[in-house]
Amino acid sequence: MPHVPPRLVRRLVVDPLFFLIALLGVLISPAGLLVSAILDVFLPGRLRTTRLVALGVVYLACEAVALLALFGLWVRSGFGLAMHSPKVEELHHRFLRWWLSRLIGAAQRLLGLRIALEDAQAPRPGAVLVFPRHAGAGDSLLIAQLLMVGYGRVPRVVMKDTLQWAPTIDIVGNRLGGCFIRPADRGADRFIERIAELATGLGGNEAFVLFPEGGNFTLRRRDAAITKLREQGRHDYAERAEAMQHLLAPKPGGALAAIAASPQADPVFVAHTGLERLSSLGQIWRSLPLTEPIVGRYWRLSPSDVPKDRDAQVEWLYTWWATIDAWIGSRARPDGA
Repeated sequence: MPHVPPRLVRRLVVDPLFFLIALLGVLISPAGLLVSAILDVFLPGRLRTTRLVALGVVYLACEAVALLALFGLWVRSGFGLAMHSPKVEELHHRFLRWWLSRLIGAAQRLLGLRIALEDAQAPRPGAVLVFPRHAGAGDSLLIAQLLMVGYGRVPRVVMKDTLQWAPTIDIVGNRLGGCFIRPADRGADRFIERIAELATGLGGNEAFVLFPEGGNFTLRRRDAAITKLREQGRHDYAERAEAMQHLLAPKPGGALAAIAASPQADPVFVAHTGLERLSSLGQIWRSLPLTEPIVGRYWRLSPSDVPKDRDAQVEWLYTWWATIDAWIGSRARPDGA
């Protein structure tokens, strides 16, 4: 996907155009649902096409409502002058909880999405640095919804800049100080400072979220990450990455910068399995309705568990990534099951 256009272009061109497309999609949705229902008479499965089309309609409706609501919040903030006041930021958090709940709720009802957490701990206060694996459709939305709705957290999220093509994520993310990065850039090191800034000063009800892999897991990306480690002369880490079958080699720069910026925060590692089978529309369609839950687990550590030396921290991160890989391997269903 190409670079996103400048923010002014997105606000004046992309967002209004997307709003009109969303409205049009909602208006013609009865015809779309009728056609999908007819197709499903001849296609295998239980209303697979209709389920996907219905979820698409819900998404378009949520985006249209979101753009109107966010425009109203912009006006409410004095046309942006008071955008960072506590009251306006809280209104954005309320809106985001609503938006995430509507989307995830629709996926639960239409697709059969279920989430099962293993060994979930009782919520407790304190800032956290959340480092999840990255695989499958919408895992970042699921994690954000769980943090905000399930645990009452205010997230600070590091995201790929291409997500700014999605108007709601783009607007809310930029208004609340989210960090959009392009990991593949040659000058990607400049984002490390931005990540550190985002992780600085975390409050007791806040959660910093960063995906250390830098992108969704694919076999191609796994091989590319291993090759890059070998080219850098890091044969030891390349071998450890080769031993992991379900994860990309973690990129330690951002995670370690966040830990250094918030040494008082508890690191949290997050594993999940089930979504990796849903990485494309074709895979999702063939899997509907979902019969198995998305299984997840997290490990909340204390700051004292983090080594002080940087080389030891990288080793520590790889060790935890191996732990997550083993957990996924013990629970993932074999292909075709």
